[in-house]
Amino acid sequence: MEYTIRLSYAVLNVFQQYWLGQGDPLYAVLSRRGISLDQVEQEMSLEEVEALVRVAQEIRDSSDREAYRRTANLLLGQIEQRYQGEFEIEHNPHTGETIRC
Repeated sequence: MEYTIRLSYAVLNVFQQYWLGQGDPLYAVLSRRGISLDQVEQEMSLEEVEALVRVAQEIRDSSDREAYRRTANLLLGQIEQRYQGEFEIEHNPHTGETIRC
């Protein structure tokens, strides 16, 4: 099954710092997204969505930059809204909330 997620330029800028090389699913997603300043509807596999969720959670839970945390939270919220019940987003130690999407 393919998933479609809207990726902003902010997601590209923040998340590219977290990819682990060319074999990383996150690298594949962001490379296909390109450098457009517009939001881009990106089709991706389950593995790629899971990589986005994992990195978004890491940024949300550990970044000291408010803009990075906001970008991660917006992406997690979009995934939750579009694919409710398909992905589990873990407990946020800073706010105490648990999101399942």
